[in-house]
Amino acid sequence: MPHYYLPVSAQYSILNELISQVTLSIKDKPLGFLNIQHSHNCVQYYCKQKRSDLRGNYIRLEKLSFIKELAQKDYVESFLRACTTMQKELLRLEKLHAERSASFLYHALAAPFEKLSPERKSLVQPYVLPDDLFVASWLSTPYEKKPFYPGDGQIYAEKGFRVRSKSEKIMADKLDRMGIPYLYEFPLDLPPYGTIHNDLTILDIRERIAVRHEHFGRMQDPSYAYKNMQKIDRYIQAGFRPGFDFLYTLEGEHYTVDMKNFEKLIQDRFL
Repeated sequence: MPHYYLPVSAQYSILNELISQVTLSIKDKPLGFLNIQHSHNCVQYYCKQKRSDLRGNYIRLEKLSFIKELAQKDYVESFLRACTTMQKELLRLEKLHAERSASFLYHALAAPFEKLSPERKSLVQPYVLPDDLFVASWLSTPYEKKPFYPGDGQIYAEKGFRVRSKSEKIMADKLDRMGIPYLYEFPLDLPPYGTIHNDLTILDIRERIAVRHEHFGRMQDPSYAYKNMQKIDRYIQAGFRPGFDFLYTLEGEHYTVDMKNFEKLIQDRFL
């Protein structure tokens, strides 16, 4: 079964951008290290001047912002160490012209947060989330859908949101049953059209990229077919790669898309 890797060079660029962002964020951070203790079912916070100190100076809860800054600083130091390790690994892979899933990168960079105690997790803002939290965050992205107009069909997916065709409903419901995250009609800037709302934006969890899917459902209409053949070309010109981050299905008056083929397309691409 094929697998679709985010190129190592792209992973390296993502990593370097993260390092720059994180490095800027730790300027003017307070000195010291956060020490968290438990006493009589209560959490207490201390500031150690050296890591080797046994306890440190007690910090009152009124200084919660200071506590969070110390916790964030400790997390960032651990995160940057993970980044340095991954930089070396990605450079090694680039020299070998080797491929590796970006999940390796994201799991390594999520580890500094995952290893934190629950008390510390509540204090820090992670730069890379574990898969489950990343998916939840992605699915909760606020956006404005394309409006429906009088005369549009009353068709609803099993999750309760409205779609424009029976084929879109079947596809959305199938993604739900397969456990694959997606957003319906998520906006995309596609020159020269401006903002479009392609049918399904599907999350590749391993590579953490959004894959755009278009269903062209009236291919028996010559003007519709011509317009959307041009649209496919626009996707490619904008840098989308069919089979990687752009998928499409076709349907016409005398040809209904085979949903078994759609399921195989999704299995091959995402599972």
